[in-house]
Amino acid sequence: VSPPVAKRVAHTVTFGKVDGENRGTNPMEPVEVQDDLFWIRDDTRKNEEVLQLLRDENTYSQAVTAHLDGFRGDLYNEMLSHVQEDDDTYPSPAPDGYEYWSRTIKGKSFRVYLRRPRGSDAGEDEQTILDVNEVASLPYFQKEEGWDAAQCDVHEVETNPSGKLLAYAVDGSGYETYNIRLKDLSSGAELDEEIRATGGSIAWVDDATFFYVKQDAQHRPFQVWRH
Repeated sequence: VSPPVAKRVAHTVTFGKVDGENRGTNPMEPVEVQDDLFWIRDDTRKNEEVLQLLRDENTYSQAVTAHLDGFRGDLYNEMLSHVQEDDDTYPSPAPDGYEYWSRTIKGKSFRVYLRRPRGSDAGEDEQTILDVNEVASLPYFQKEEGWDAAQCDVHEVETNPSGKLLAYAVDGSGYETYNIRLKDLSSGAELDEEIRATGGSIAWVDDATFFYVKQDAQHRPFQVWRH
């Protein structure tokens, strides 16, 4: 099996001061670098030529490491045997009268977020406020183009001061650009309200207001917005 070879396409990348772009204060004088593999960068994840190159590389990798399949399984099981899969974080009390924590469950990939009235005994009056294992099956997630359940990433889970609303940031592309969703904890219903393309940070101010961060074209934290 021969490894795939990426084509070479002439391209100039400019570092430092670039007209029309925010490169910070006092940027250095422009420096040009030739990068003939720049075409492989595809922030949209839709370039079929790039995707095919990745498929070919995966096929080659699997072919040349096929003899390690049994060892990979043994190594995974050995590492997993040293991990406590069923585990809870320590409950953290909040002003709304609840205490909050998260749980990992054997055989499940993602965390479950829970709460209970402060002072309750373990296992008593537990309420699941968000099961990340179920997020990828929700209608809004399924409709999002380019999102994949294997890439489901919930970045922050925050309740408002009264504990009636939950805001969480979710990304299903692996690009670390998050949509902020809202959930009514009294009914468990997902709200239609959504803030798209954020950095994933959430900070409640009062029961009806929170702040979040937007990113710039270079995928960096750029502006703080109020919702």
